[in-house]
Amino acid sequence: MGREIERAREFYQERDGKHNLRKKILFVSGSVGLGHVTRDVAIAEEIRKQNPRVDIYWLAGNPAKRVLREKGEDLIREAAEFYDESQSIEKATRSFHLTPFKFAFHLQKAWKHNTLLFKKTVENFPYDLVIGDEAYEVSLYLGYKPRVKNFPFVMIYDFIGLDATSSSPLEKIAVFLVNQSGFPG
Repeated sequence: MGREIERAREFYQERDGKHNLRKKILFVSGSVGLGHVTRDVAIAEEIRKQNPRVDIYWLAGNPAKRVLREKGEDLIREAAEFYDESQSIEKATRSFHLTPFKFAFHLQKAWKHNTLLFKKTVENFPYDLVIGDEAYEVSLYLGYKPRVKNFPFVMIYDFIGLDATSSSPLEKIAVFLVNQSGFPG
């Protein structure tokens, strides 16, 4: 993690006259609710204040995508294909009981799709920095495939770790294993 912080610092420092090009940041904003995107827009505004030579691009699903459009932010073309995680969560919570196991199960298809979309995005366009806010699929992908990460990556978490919310032994084992492995990124 220390190296990632150092690479992020280097991003802002002018090393010599050759680095006057505009820097490109890809922001992958969690699309469950609106808290993440609200925080992300505030962070982006502060980044622009500190370094006006930065272009920020966004990859997000609804409802975050709607907020970003209203704020005049630049959504990349791939954002049109980014799965809406909120819909998956709403379907999973119809029984009014969402466990971490149920959450992961319902988001599996969306995460796989979004991971492939993210992979295509960073392969086709070089970003100087990628910031993920609750972008677990991106964090997991980069953790398990570190060779594809040729950019500094900053992950913003609301929380780290899981807690079993039922008495299911399967859920307790799964939560234990996830917590022991840590969260890559």
